[in-house]
This record gives sequence, structure tokens and C-alpha cells, in this order.
Amino acid sequence: MATKIPAYGARAAKAPLAPLTIERRKPRPYDIEIEILCCCICHSDVHKVNDDWASTHFLVVPGHEIVGRVTSRGASATRFQERDLVGVGYIVDSCRVCPECRAGHEMFCEKGVTFTFDSLDQETKTWTNGGLLNEDRSR
Repeated sequence: MATKIPAYGARAAKAPLAPLTIERRKPRPYDIEIEILCCCICHSDVHKVNDDWASTHFLVVPGHEIVGRVTSRGASATRFQERDLVGVGYIVDSCRVCPECRAGHEMFCEKGVTFTFDSLDQETKTWTNGGLLNEDRSR
């Protein structure tokens, strides 16, 4: 079941980022789930929100420079443990079986990669959202 969370995103090209609610898919067996502690925005995020490359799928939630703490992991996820501090880059998934992926070069995945945001997830056929969340951290 998907989880609804508050985030910041844009509904149209060049629109200001605004609070909204998005759905995160249920983690898969090889996924880890993290509490996002920090998410930075770089100029690539700005280009995507402005649709400067004429390829943005709206609604878009930017943020691909993410730092967080592992809160849970799937049964097949073995690299990280709960409470580990982790960073999330621009690529979040690949086929993991083609020669390029098996050589550790997932950016050259023969079946295509899934990016942190504004990317069609190859498995679920849903669009990914970045890490720019709208959370009250004053508690």
C-alpha cells in the first residue's frame, strides 16, 4: 500500500514550488526505507522544474541529493542496516542483471535506469518523486 506524505513540488513548468501531498510506493524486497534528514536542490532540479529540457512530467517533486537514516529494509536488502546514515544519488534503480549493471556500471544499464525523481519506474510504471519533503521538524 502506498504512503501519503507532504512534499514540495511544481504542477507546471516555471511554477513556484508549493506544498502538496504525494504517494510513495510500498518498499520492495531489495529496497531500504529512509527518514530523509536533508535534501539539497541543485541547478539540474531547477532545470527540471522549469521544464528547460522539455521532458518534465508534472507534477514533479525535485531533490536528488538526499541524506537520510535507514528506518527499515526489505528481506533482500543486505548492504545497509537500520540506523545507518546513507546518501541517495541521482540513480535509484537499474535492472541489476545486464553485464553493465553486474560490472557496477548501472549508469549504462542496457534496460535503462530509474532516476530519483521525474523518472518512470521500470517495474511499477509510476513516476518517481524526489526528496524535497514538507515536514515539521520542530517537534
